[in-house]
Amino acid sequence: MVLSGGVLYMEMCSAWYTGGGNLRAYRKFSRGLDRITKEEYDDWNRITFRAFHKIWILVFVVEVFLFLFFKPNAECGRLRYFWLFIVKPSGMQGLALLVVEGASLRKRKVYHKREMFLGTIILISIFAASAIWIHTSVELMSMLLMLPLIITTLYKDRMLTWIQLVICIAIYVLKELYFYPHTPYFPPLNSFINVTIFCGSIFVELFLIQHVQDYVGIMEKKANRDSMTGLYNHKVFYEKLEQEYLEHKKDGSSFSLIVIDIDNFKQINDTYGHAFGDEVICKVAGILTELKDPCLCARYGGEEFAVILNHAGMKQAVEIAEQIRHEFIAHEFVTKEGSKKFTVSIGVAENKAQYKEGKEIFLNADAQLYRAKQNGRNQVCYEMKS
Repeated sequence: MVLSGGVLYMEMCSAWYTGGGNLRAYRKFSRGLDRITKEEYDDWNRITFRAFHKIWILVFVVEVFLFLFFKPNAECGRLRYFWLFIVKPSGMQGLALLVVEGASLRKRKVYHKREMFLGTIILISIFAASAIWIHTSVELMSMLLMLPLIITTLYKDRMLTWIQLVICIAIYVLKELYFYPHTPYFPPLNSFINVTIFCGSIFVELFLIQHVQDYVGIMEKKANRDSMTGLYNHKVFYEKLEQEYLEHKKDGSSFSLIVIDIDNFKQINDTYGHAFGDEVICKVAGILTELKDPCLCARYGGEEFAVILNHAGMKQAVEIAEQIRHEFIAHEFVTKEGSKKFTVSIGVAENKAQYKEGKEIFLNADAQLYRAKQNGRNQVCYEMKS
C-alpha cells in the first residue's frame, strides 16, 4: 500500500510537470481560473482514474503475493486472511472507484475544478483508509493519510486542504476507536495519546502546506499577471479567450470582447516621460478592475488592454465600452503644464457561429479598434449586424 501511494503521487506529479496533449488539464488548472471546459474535465478524469486503476491492481497483486508466499499467524487462518486482506480491501476500493467514476460521467452545464478535485481526494482517502483499517498492526501505515494532504498543494485550494484535514483526522480516529488492537492496560489513554500525536503532526504539516500554497500563489501571480497593473497578461488572456470560445460554442451562448488602446500614447511618453505614461496605463487598469463581473481583464500589450465579457451580447458590450471611455476622459491628470485629459479608442466584437477559433474574435475586435483610430480616435467601433 505504501508503494501504491507512491504510484498515485508520481502519476499526479508527472501529469503536472510533463507535456503532452492528454496532460494539458493539469497545467490549465494551475492558473487559478475556477471554471474549466468539458475537455479539461475529461482529461483530468482520464488521468486520475488511470492512476487509480493502476493502484487498485497493484494492491491486489501485492496482497495475493503475501497470501501465497507468507504463512499467516496462528490466529488468522488462510480463508480469514484471504477475506480480510484481499477481498475486503479490493472490494472497498473497487466499489469506491466505480461510484466516483460513475458520478464523474454526470453532465453539467458548468464545470468547476473544486468539484473535480473533491472527487479525487475522496478516492485517495478511501484507498488510504482501506489500507490503514486492515493493516492495523503496521503503525507507519497511518502515514498514508499524509499523502492526500500533500497532493492538495497541487490544487492550490485551501478549502480542499481543510476538507482533507477533517477527513484524515476522522479516518484516524475511527481506526483508533474501532480497528486498533488495544493493549489490556488503559486502552482509552493509549488511543488518546496516539490521536493527539497524529493530530499534532497533521497540523504541523498543514501549516507547512499553507506556506507552500502561499509561495506557489505568489509565483503563479508573477507568471500570470502584469507586474505594473496587476491585470492578467497576454498569455492568460489568449488561453482564456480560447477557453471561452470552446465553452460558448457548445451551448450556443454569446460572449463579447473589448479591446482598448490609449490614444497618442507615444506622444504622452515623449512629452511627459515614461513614469507619467505608466500612471496613465494604471488609470485604465483601475477602471477595468472596477467593472462589474467581467470574465477577465488583461493588459496584452504596452498601452493595449482587453476585456472578455461572459454571456454578454453586443449591446451590453458596447455600453460597457462607452462606460470605460467616458470614465477615462473624465479623469484629469496633473502635469507641470496643468491638468490634462486623454482619450482611448475601443473596438468591440461578439463571437459568431462561423468562427473556427477564439483568435478570430480578437482579430475582429482589433479591426474595429483600428477603424476607431482611423475615424479620429476617442470612440467605440463595432461591427453592425446586417
